[in-house]
Amino acid sequence: MRIGLAVTNILNTRQRVTDQNGTVPLSYQGAYLDPQGRAVRLTVRKLLF
Repeated sequence: MRIGLAVTNILNTRQRVTDQNGTVPLSYQGAYLDPQGRAVRLTVRKLLF
């Protein structure tokens, strides 16, 4: 049996981009750059012989 734990983007950091007006361009909004945000995955695998 194998158990795995994977954590992606543990601190939930995102790139911050603004234009000269201080607004965030549409293509650089957080949901477009990193749609998952923080993710925790637990996998369990059992091998049968």
